[in-house]
Amino acid sequence: MSPLLAENSVQNSDPSPVLLDSLWQPIWSKNPVLKELMGGWGEKTVYDYTASFLTPYDGVVKERQEEWLAVFVELLEVRLGKDVAQAVAQQLRTLPLVSTADHHAPLDEAYWVNTNLLHSLAQEQAGNKYCVALSFASISLNTALGYPRGLLMHDEKKNDSEEAPRYRFYPDDKTLKLSYFGDKEKMSTVYGFRPFGVQEFERLLAAIQLKTKEGGISPEHAAQLTTWCETLFLDPELLSQKDYASQITVLNYKLWPQFFAPATQSEVPRVVHLEIETLVGELLKRVHFKNPGSPIYKLLFNPEGRAAFVEAFEGIHGAFCAHENDGTYFFWGLDDKGHRVRLFLKEDCLHSENKDICISLTPEAFSEALSSGKIFPSMALCYVMMAFYYRLRCIGGSSQIKDLAETKNAWMKVLKVLSFDEEAEAISGLPTEDLVGSMALSTIHIPSRGRVLPTGIDLLLSSQKKSIEDYKKCAQNTTLNAALSLYLKDLYNDYCREVPFPLQDLD
Repeated sequence: MSPLLAENSVQNSDPSPVLLDSLWQPIWSKNPVLKELMGGWGEKTVYDYTASFLTPYDGVVKERQEEWLAVFVELLEVRLGKDVAQAVAQQLRTLPLVSTADHHAPLDEAYWVNTNLLHSLAQEQAGNKYCVALSFASISLNTALGYPRGLLMHDEKKNDSEEAPRYRFYPDDKTLKLSYFGDKEKMSTVYGFRPFGVQEFERLLAAIQLKTKEGGISPEHAAQLTTWCETLFLDPELLSQKDYASQITVLNYKLWPQFFAPATQSEVPRVVHLEIETLVGELLKRVHFKNPGSPIYKLLFNPEGRAAFVEAFEGIHGAFCAHENDGTYFFWGLDDKGHRVRLFLKEDCLHSENKDICISLTPEAFSEALSSGKIFPSMALCYVMMAFYYRLRCIGGSSQIKDLAETKNAWMKVLKVLSFDEEAEAISGLPTEDLVGSMALSTIHIPSRGRVLPTGIDLLLSSQKKSIEDYKKCAQNTTLNAALSLYLKDLYNDYCREVPFPLQDLD
């Protein structure tokens, strides 16, 4: 085994095949798409698997493509400039591939580091310069996966009584949270949230100083991190953005290359995050609310379309589940505190539980509510719009490959009720099972923890940064099943919460 692989890829080690298989079984029973994927690709390399994202994709309708790209370019130009926005749009015309795996947050959580690394490998094979992510901003600032209210890094405090294993399952419980938004705002939604400012920068520096005093951050790394934060978070380009979601786009675009070896950063495809809810909301207002012939218009404003949606989408993650009192109908609401609230469908309106939000089922009322920030599109509506109306190839996490397939089947039923039979047939073959989440390619050694999945800050501070070529070699020597292995605990806990996960690490 080469030193490179020993340091940077998940090896095909298996402490007990029988035990591991028994742990995968309940996961597969609830996510058969993942089981099928692992059965077909499991022993093939991660690199070959990411190449499958590039297979010919003939579902695009050019007129629709230009329609959504015009809005996309307008939104992105304000954040990253005209040249970048136009270049990204031209790449999407050639390869309509986006990630919908990510939360709209600083690109720091270990899960998102790996999703974007895998996406980068696919785009690198295509000779492309960008990795576009239509990320979800419908999360709270305090959400566990991504932690949008601050930065994450592994605790560097040495624990001599603990023998560090070689590989830690994700998620690791020794992650420091360096918050810059306060506790009073932690339940606010990223979508529509106010921008980061100098006060937040000062709170971030105070958090770094406190963790350094407690021994969680070494003095050397604290100095590096402080300098980096001053450069990035006080950048006038960042501070001039109108809201936090826009700042995240700028932040991640500048942050991603710094995770790689300095001499090779220009070779790394740049990550472009744009929150999908803003894009979909603008497309609804500018196009679909004005076009009674659109299937989206008929879905929202035709009683027959709404009834078909309620029947077909019941129980699908990202839509709603009436018997479990979960989810929302078409849109989420935002209350006066910026908290996300469920909306319920009645014959003549959408309303929140306490009736503080009540929106008539008309294009004008929906348009005004979107423009004023009272509502934003649900995940199900975003998938319907971008994956199945505009027909982007959406790569995502382990839940998405199940959710997207169910959403496609449900939407096809709605289309047929509304007499869009040709539209339903056209999307029937669109891929929904492209996976970039729950796979680990990048690991790093933390003396007190062993080998873990690194956060972005861990990579930023690392003295052993790697090039995209290094990761390419890792992907060529790591199977899909091995890359999934460090996420076994995370997946198991999602699907089998009643039985504790029995392993602590991989040897």
